Amino acid sequence: MTRAKRLSAAGLVLLVVVAVVWLHSSDAPPVAEREPPGQPAKASSSVGPEAPGTTAGSDRGGEAAAPPARGDEPPSAAPDAAGLMNSQLKDIADAYRHSSRFPSYSRPLEASDWDLLNPRAFVPRETPLAGYPDVAASIEVDRYVVDVNRPLSVRVRVSSPTRVVSAASLSLLSARGPGGSVALAEQAAVSGGQVFSGVVPASLLLSLGEGDVALLAALSVMGDEPVTVSAQLKLYLPEARLTYLGAPYVDGANLVIPAHFEVTTRGYYRVRANLFEQEGERPVAHINAAFMLDPPQATGLLRVHAETLRAMQAPGPYLLTDIDITRSPARPGDSTGYGSSAQPSWPVPGFNLGSYSDEPYVDESVRQRQEFLDRLSGEAP
Repeated sequence: MTRAKRLSAAGLVLLVVVAVVWLHSSDAPPVAEREPPGQPAKASSSVGPEAPGTTAGSDRGGEAAAPPARGDEPPSAAPDAAGLMNSQLKDIADAYRHSSRFPSYSRPLEASDWDLLNPRAFVPRETPLAGYPDVAASIEVDRYVVDVNRPLSVRVRVSSPTRVVSAASLSLLSARGPGGSVALAEQAAVSGGQVFSGVVPASLLLSLGEGDVALLAALSVMGDEPVTVSAQLKLYLPEARLTYLGAPYVDGANLVIPAHFEVTTRGYYRVRANLFEQEGERPVAHINAAFMLDPPQATGLLRVHAETLRAMQAPGPYLLTDIDITRSPARPGDSTGYGSSAQPSWPVPGFNLGSYSDEPYVDESVRQRQEFLDRLSGEAP
């Protein structure tokens, strides 16, 4: 490979690295959809078989081949590598161009956006039962951050080839000590195991107060001593509560939804929510808003850009749901605060898409990054 070709390939690699680091270190929209959590593929560490007639680390069976002379080097692969890198840069630039059409406060929502559709989701962990190699169990709840003012539905799922658990109960343990127990009832038979369920009353959660709490499920297996499985949750007292939505209105290219709160702690709050079509089946937009809220009542504005609504072909009416409210720590060392909604979903009237102005969403910093990517990929005019 000539010195000039080596420098060309190295330069392209460096530009790709700089572009990717710059994009990921900014507040720019993502260029790829986020996938639902899953098990990552394991990388193989095995080494393939050697070519016939050779032995690694030995010249047994024949002399080692002499290295090629400098003038006999194979043709350079730099042009192919450069073409591949340029193609990848064009893909990045095109994906970023599509993504940057939408503001961060209202991005199109797809059915595959698992993490956005399930805010603060609790991920069950199946645990083998000690002494029973063919039996495992897990505790399931909807969220791992729980409002103490609301009852908590709990399920315990048992995986086993036969019905082996005769009874189950649930107890809670916090820094204050034990918090009482709840009986769990077996549901109808399920394939491959059993499911027990119950409800922890809000009064029991409130008695435990804020902080981490352990859920302990005691399972009686085949008449033996109970076996316990556990899970961790965080309990909170809401510092802001969404009480109702005001009448939405059109402001230029935005649908504006006034959100009214009861507030106990002053702070900078972030509200994330999902907008669905009224039937609640087709997702439309993910809303991400932030504003200061002062006690005792305050209003924040949730906005959805017309570019998002037009891309999803969704004039409304809508349903606002999956509401997640957090308060940022006021200073280092403070803890994050949480809020809640008076009801799980709210109806939102819509407007004809022609009611919004036609100007596209423009962010100067995003435009500059797009120009940089276009120059890298050779698409700049």
